[in-house]
Amino acid sequence: MRCPVQSDNPEVLLEFCTRTIEPELAVLIEQHISVCPECSAFAEGQRQLWAAMDAWQPERISADFEDRLYARIDSENARGFWSRLIGDRLSWKPALPIAVAVATAIVGVLLVIPGSTPDPAPLHQSGRIEALEPEQIERTLDDIEMLKQLTPPANSSAARSL
Repeated sequence: MRCPVQSDNPEVLLEFCTRTIEPELAVLIEQHISVCPECSAFAEGQRQLWAAMDAWQPERISADFEDRLYARIDSENARGFWSRLIGDRLSWKPALPIAVAVATAIVGVLLVIPGSTPDPAPLHQSGRIEALEPEQIERTLDDIEMLKQLTPPANSSAARSL
């Protein structure tokens, strides 16, 4: 028989230790375990494990366990839908920083958007007169002159053909 540990087949040894293996194969494995130290150590470890599991006793529950369990279930059923859905996880502690962040974002957007401030009323509605700098008037007149040079004369041949 080939060694189950060396042939990567330890499941056969597990079946032997749990007594779920065919009797003919169990005899062969028992003979092999008597001569193979690796399989013997594996089988002994499994025997110790099963003995420890058989000796283990679960801890006894308290006498009023069921009463406390049913009381807790009743208190959960008595809670409202939203409190059961959200539970104790919702806290108002992060509300203030979130509100400050949202307010800061809104103010930032309002300050960045061009034209978001109201335009001053037109001159004839407000009654104000704007003071103009002489340089500003000169630039405006120069711009008007350039625009006049770019427009074709009214009595050109292109105008006559239309």
